[in-house]
Amino acid sequence: MALPTQRVIECDAVAVPQWGNAASPWVMVGGNTFRNWLLSGVLEYGAGYEMGTGVTLYVLRGQVSYPSGWEWIKGLWGQRILCPN
Repeated sequence: MALPTQRVIECDAVAVPQWGNAASPWVMVGGNTFRNWLLSGVLEYGAGYEMGTGVTLYVLRGQVSYPSGWEWIKGLWGQRILCPN
């Protein structure tokens, strides 16, 4: 049985994998899956990052935001912007 504080931490955390450039704020919502790897755009930019090179971070929900401007479309397939406080 989880302690109440553990339950809050589990509910507020979200897995965000990232491939390639660690300095980039772009991440995906969810785990390091084949689907997320394909939808992340790493193939589109010709970077060719392998799926196995993805790093999954666990951050608070408030640290990821939906893309704005013309890039809002990227949010439809799970891309988010990491905004650490």
